[in-house]
Amino acid sequence: LPGAKPRAEEALAIFRALGDLAGAARSLRRLAQIAWLEGRLEEAEPLAREAYASSLRAGAPAEAAIGLLVLGETLETRSKFSEAHSIARKSLALLSDLGYREYANQALSILGSIDMHRGRYGEARDLAERGLSLAHEEGPRYCVGYNLLVLGCLDLAEGMHDRAHRVLSEGVAVYQDIEQRNELSQGLAILALASFEREDTRAMQQHLSDSFQLATEWGVAFPLLWALPAMALFLADRGENERAVELYALASRYPLVAKSRWFADVVGNQIAAVAATLPAERVAVLEEHGRARDLKATAAELLTELRR
Repeated sequence: LPGAKPRAEEALAIFRALGDLAGAARSLRRLAQIAWLEGRLEEAEPLAREAYASSLRAGAPAEAAIGLLVLGETLETRSKFSEAHSIARKSLALLSDLGYREYANQALSILGSIDMHRGRYGEARDLAERGLSLAHEEGPRYCVGYNLLVLGCLDLAEGMHDRAHRVLSEGVAVYQDIEQRNELSQGLAILALASFEREDTRAMQQHLSDSFQLATEWGVAFPLLWALPAMALFLADRGENERAVELYALASRYPLVAKSRWFADVVGNQIAAVAATLPAERVAVLEEHGRARDLKATAAELLTELRR
């Protein structure tokens, strides 16, 4: 990821100088994806919207359909779940009509993830199972891993911890095989949660260490939104309640964590129970400190701690 933003900005400038609206749309999409990977979620949304608008002006239906896909995924990270769902459905229909099967499968996968965060677990499972079947048949491999992670997350939320561990392990193996490091870091963080529920704290610590290491090495921030809540549970389990509350406050600074029903069900409610054992005034101070923390610097500190 280092150096990706300047290269995408340079490509955007060239396409604009040439009057190539479709090329500009592709560069804007890339910039939107880089922004959310780096944790600049508030910057990603306008870039994704501009990319879609540029593809419409170019009169390029395929670019517009892919632009909708990126916009839907970006809106999900901003916890604008209803709008994200509507846009992803529109993208799925357009991509299917155009015969872009792999992109259509990605849209289907994103729909399952959005429903998961909305707490619509039954609908999310139906979409993820359908998406997994299609991804096995048609690709891309990325969607095999993506749907496995969603299904594992659903198993966690519904208390099926052993199955969650098995399914998440399969998803992590896919991402290891295709060397997709952002999703691998995210998958390891979720696998840590499954290990926690199975009372395997040694495995949880190893998965968290691996997750933080990948995110730190590659300069990606999005997986940290999954790793930090898992780390908060790890700390609470060790009796470090104040640090757990502070760390979850940092993660909750991001709308995806703060407004997701899934995060609440799997982590947030447990941290709230921990916070309830502390004086309210102290909780307020801890949450303020957590929100003021630097995301990447905190991740580096936690990685050092986990490696001891």
